[in-house]
Amino acid sequence: MTIVITNDDGPLDSVHSQYISPFINHYLSNYSPNSTYYSEKLLLSVPSEQKSWISKAHFASKDVTIKFLYSSSQTPYDNENKIGPFSKPLPINLHQGLKRTKFSPYDDDEYQEIFESNNPHHLNSSQFKQYYDIEWILVSGTPATATDIGIHHLVENSDVTKLVSGPNVGRNVSRPYITSSGTIGATMESYITSGGKINGIGLSWAYFDNMKNVNKAGLDSTSMWSWKVIFQLNKNTINAECFSVNVPILNDGLNNDTRVVLAPIQDNTWKSLYEGQHDSTSDYITFKWNPDFDYNRRNMIKGMNENQQNDGSLIEGKNITITPLLASFAVKLNEDEYGNEIQLANDIKQLHIKEQNCKAAVILNNEVPYVNDLWATLLSEYNKKVDIYRSLNELEDSGKNYENVFHIAEYEELLHSKSLANTQNYYQNSFTFRKSLIRKHYLLKTIQYYIAKHPNSILKTNFPESFHLDLDYAEFLDEALDDNWDLRQELEASVDTPQWWIMKPSMSDKGQGIRLFKTIDQLQSIFDYFDEDEDGEGYNGIIINQLRHFIIQKLLMNPLIIDNRKFHIRCYVVCVGDLQVYVYDRMLCLFSQAKYVAPSGNEIDLNNPEFLSQHLTNTCQQSSISTKTVRELNQVFNESQGNMITSGIHRIVKDLFEAAKQDNYNFQPLENAYEIYGLDFLVDEDYQPHLLEVNAYPDFKQTGDDLSGLINELFNDVLHLSVLPNLINEGGLRESSNLKKVLEIQQEKKNW
Repeated sequence: MTIVITNDDGPLDSVHSQYISPFINHYLSNYSPNSTYYSEKLLLSVPSEQKSWISKAHFASKDVTIKFLYSSSQTPYDNENKIGPFSKPLPINLHQGLKRTKFSPYDDDEYQEIFESNNPHHLNSSQFKQYYDIEWILVSGTPATATDIGIHHLVENSDVTKLVSGPNVGRNVSRPYITSSGTIGATMESYITSGGKINGIGLSWAYFDNMKNVNKAGLDSTSMWSWKVIFQLNKNTINAECFSVNVPILNDGLNNDTRVVLAPIQDNTWKSLYEGQHDSTSDYITFKWNPDFDYNRRNMIKGMNENQQNDGSLIEGKNITITPLLASFAVKLNEDEYGNEIQLANDIKQLHIKEQNCKAAVILNNEVPYVNDLWATLLSEYNKKVDIYRSLNELEDSGKNYENVFHIAEYEELLHSKSLANTQNYYQNSFTFRKSLIRKHYLLKTIQYYIAKHPNSILKTNFPESFHLDLDYAEFLDEALDDNWDLRQELEASVDTPQWWIMKPSMSDKGQGIRLFKTIDQLQSIFDYFDEDEDGEGYNGIIINQLRHFIIQKLLMNPLIIDNRKFHIRCYVVCVGDLQVYVYDRMLCLFSQAKYVAPSGNEIDLNNPEFLSQHLTNTCQQSSISTKTVRELNQVFNESQGNMITSGIHRIVKDLFEAAKQDNYNFQPLENAYEIYGLDFLVDEDYQPHLLEVNAYPDFKQTGDDLSGLINELFNDVLHLSVLPNLINEGGLRESSNLKKVLEIQQEKKNW
């Protein structure tokens, strides 16, 4: 009896088809009693080159040719140790676990010529025939074609009982992948072309974190598990025409307790596989192949987080999945429904399908394309319920009326207190008044007023001692310090201590204008430097005559230093309505680019980029973002340390927004809005977080590409928490969400 092996990645190859050789050699090495007898021999009939994404296609009206390629069972992990292809079989000593084809090999003279010109290891003729013992039949067609040829045309008196298609390089789960897969197409063809006698198995190896190439232990483990599943399915215990099997492939292999789960197809959809733009200078209109694989992957991760039981979600949990399939595109109806006659209307006008208007719309015109594209991707799942517009004018020009419109845009583009003519309910992604948090001198007042009434608040100890400096011009610093006598006394008293200070412009962002200093003279020199740099073009400069408010703050002198670098934590906080406050527990650690050196002495050039880069951790001030400068909190700290920091941040955020809510003029949460803030914290040597500042419209791209999934998850949580409930009355906080509620203020009902 014979098992035909095919795939859609072609013969062994280091780039496109690196799994099939270890998989085959595992069978040849492990499933032969005394290495002399195989109950089932393998016949390797594969496409001559990669033919992915081709489903169950044949090239109509095109004849097929075959060639022969040879590798060695002695080098199962070397995908480049091969010779050929040749137009005929070689007269070699084929491995006993393989099926020999019916075709006559080269004669002695022809073989001698091939032997002399294809002998990279300088073997003698006898060694050559023994060494190259694995024969690959390369078919000039699709995986379905290689299946047909392998089952019907390669051996006399074909005794093929099984077909395995794979292992595919990468998972074949969810509707978009399975319907496109040449691997799965071959399994359907095996059932159809065999008259229903062969139940093909499509085998795919799911790699993770872009790690396609794993060590030998990983290859052996995944091969072993794959063959165990194949043998189990060969017992015909599951009634299906063909199967899709997905097995995780990991360095060092799978655990003994890996689950094998019967799973349905994840029933999701996709979007265009091509970029819609083209180069106008070209002679052709070209649409670039650019599938958004991350979009489909996010659905799988979402399903895993929601404990969905389908192939896409279960493979993300590193389970082995078996999905039974029909070798057709039939819709399954009840038996008594087939044969019923469909009555068509006489008037064709009655058959016209009217466009069903959505009752909700979203306007996406944030100035950052990254944010717009991410929202558009998340909302595409609801395209039958929600229309998307790229500007307010585009919506108004549409002439459509909506019950609910959610506006996600820059602050200046939002309507705030205005109404929208063609909608009943208008929602936006920002509160209108929130100066008490995002302006540094207002934030200082907010905290000072609150701790005066709540002296036991964590804000008293975990917000650096700070002062507001009101300064019009650098030459008036001395007078400004006379007006702020407490600050002058603190600065003078700290001269003979290790204490340093930090100066921040109140209304700048992205770290602009921040300077460290120790003495009043140094502070004066900083302002003089800004005054001379009228255009603010110096390193990290500002235009001082456009600013007036500055914060002078005690520098944290015992910051926690990791890998010789200073860092701060970026924590995203989501405020919904009037008022619920959530902390997003997937936090970022943003590291300085330069190694930390504690400030000391009076001769330092305070405007020197090298000095500042040791202390400024803002990614906006760095030339590049990498895993060295941006890491997730749980990658930096152990569980105990992380919990200590996170719980402290929860307490700070709770008290901070409770404090802000007491300023009804400068912080006014809205029932028809949400807002995401970026809060920055320093951590001291005792793992205590200290609040630095609050940022509206934080830069979400500072995560970098490696951690983009963190932002995707945040936006998805906000979608379910605030956007969908207001748009289409769906959603709600997901069980798996990393948003943790730290404050909810119940509004008192007013009696008029």
